[in-house]
Amino acid sequence: MMEENEENKTPVAAEEDHTEETKNEEVKPEAEAPEEVKNPEASAAASAIAAADKPEEEKSETSEPKPETKADDISGTYNGTDKPSDPKSPTYFHKINYSNDGTISIDEQMENLRAGYAKKLGKSRIFDVISIVLMLSAFVAVLLLMFLRNENTPNWVTWVVLVIALVVIIGAFVLSTVFNKKNAAVAKEYLGAYEELLNGFVLSDMNVEDAKICVDAKIEDKQIIEAHYFKVINKIESRAIVEGSRNSYGFTLGEVAVVIPPVKISDCNKKPEDLLELDGTAYIPSPVENTLTGTQEVPAKDMTLVDLKLNEELNGKDAKKKSKDEQKAQANASDEVSSGLFGKYYAYDRSVKSEESVIITFMGSKEYTVLPDYTTGFKALHVPGLRSNIVVYAADPKESAKFFDEQGVALLNAITPNMTVQSLFISLNSYGSKCGIMLSDDIMQLPIKKLGSLGAYDAYKEATDKAFAFIDYADDKSASASLPKADDDAVVIEGK
Repeated sequence: MMEENEENKTPVAAEEDHTEETKNEEVKPEAEAPEEVKNPEASAAASAIAAADKPEEEKSETSEPKPETKADDISGTYNGTDKPSDPKSPTYFHKINYSNDGTISIDEQMENLRAGYAKKLGKSRIFDVISIVLMLSAFVAVLLLMFLRNENTPNWVTWVVLVIALVVIIGAFVLSTVFNKKNAAVAKEYLGAYEELLNGFVLSDMNVEDAKICVDAKIEDKQIIEAHYFKVINKIESRAIVEGSRNSYGFTLGEVAVVIPPVKISDCNKKPEDLLELDGTAYIPSPVENTLTGTQEVPAKDMTLVDLKLNEELNGKDAKKKSKDEQKAQANASDEVSSGLFGKYYAYDRSVKSEESVIITFMGSKEYTVLPDYTTGFKALHVPGLRSNIVVYAADPKESAKFFDEQGVALLNAITPNMTVQSLFISLNSYGSKCGIMLSDDIMQLPIKKLGSLGAYDAYKEATDKAFAFIDYADDKSASASLPKADDDAVVIEGK
């Protein structure tokens, strides 16, 4: 701006010097240099003052236009570091080979896999136990020698016992170290086989092409940040990354843990109160109907086991239990969580327009639910017909209203958190489509003992299929569905 003002000033100064020169032509045979040339620093300061005195209209003409701000712009805080994979653990991706002829369930496949590796791990443990027994025996022998030794005990006996004990201890330690490494290698091999089987099963109906997996690979931190869900992220851990292509768009799946600053459970489950209708107007709740309990009845489809118990208590049942539960709830009100997500995370490169961005959270149990806190540029919506445990934020209600028509609402209501799928969220914006699923230990822990509960893998797959049914529906209805992707060589998917 300073240079532009300098140019504006220079002609004026030159004109004044020319006038002065004409008046004193006989007295000053040679014109002096302009003042700004003599003292460039003073000229620069004068230009700055002149610029400050200009009217706002004149300033706006010379100032550069500010870049347009999008609702889904990323400006949160990330305290972690996007570290590459450990060079000691090469990230070799290999193709997922999964097959099921329908004669065996996924639970049976998992049990067969577990049983096979349990035998391998059992053999290693046998040698581990033997090494521990040998070391204990050597220690016991030395202790007995110390207590039973007297003046009549030859010195050579003492030295023989000590040497034998030392040899046994060293040998047992070496044996334990060798088989512990072997045991770790078998466990890692088991983890790879487990993740390949699990992901192959979950993606079997997802139309994912050329799916490859690497247990040691890490997800790109930006793929988590781009969900526009967590305002502050302290750390991101990941493993078992799957990469592939879905409908000619990039597709990534991984086991992810997102660490956030500790937050009270009551705070991360607090629903927004000021809602907007899909047309952008303020939502005004209908008056609460008078009921026997003096409260608004909860629709049956929205009721959970906790809701049913509460309903019984409000109707006078189990009054003592109600009091105890209230005290327990108050005691747990200060409990905090620092895990924003512990489960599976999907990053799908098919995107919507920035103004169509939406964040949808499916609330489950309070201790496993974290509502988004990075809602800058978004408004909370009231979507008619949507279950009360589904919270929706949108950048522009009018632009995203098309996602929440009758079919869209039906697709969302079909997604129900349960004992396995504890909660989940869907985030659609100009960076792509993201989905995070909070999962129970039935999925996240490598099964060592015989499967205690059946149906967990089916529940996880069902939630994934239903989540992507809505993602595909919204992506197809987006105004950007017929626009080319950022990659010039990419295949364009036309909106349906």
